[in-house]
Amino acid sequence: MHPAKFALVPRGWRAFDDDFGLLTRHGASVESHALSWRYRPDSFGWANAMPRGAMAVTVILLRRSNDPHANLCRGADGLPFAPIRRLPLRLPKAPNGWLEGSKDVVEYRVFGRIDRSYSVDLRLAVRTIHPTAAMLRRGQAVVSGIRFPRWPRPKRC
Repeated sequence: MHPAKFALVPRGWRAFDDDFGLLTRHGASVESHALSWRYRPDSFGWANAMPRGAMAVTVILLRRSNDPHANLCRGADGLPFAPIRRLPLRLPKAPNGWLEGSKDVVEYRVFGRIDRSYSVDLRLAVRTIHPTAAMLRRGQAVVSGIRFPRWPRPKRC
């Protein structure tokens, strides 16, 4: 399974959208990230290296079920989020969370599902308590440029 791709990334940002997941009867998940700073991958992940004023867009695509006997090869009927009716996605006007409980990194979150294929967990994290309008426009531009893949629905996997 291929992750979401970042088609529009501002100068100086880095996109990591080369994750690849294997679809099994139990589902699959893949992640992609776009970061506004020159992150050097390490074992602790990007969240600990986020400088003040930096932004990160994370997109997780997943097809999972709470039913251990479900076969998710052909698709998933019980995905937990409301359907996404229109692309590109729009960020909420106000933050609706904090990155991993950190009180200086606000998150703008969007959850939904694309038909019976997969759920989408999208997050824009900004390391400041009061992001500027310009920061939010830049984050929305990155989110608007996300290209969501078609996931196959084989009879068996």
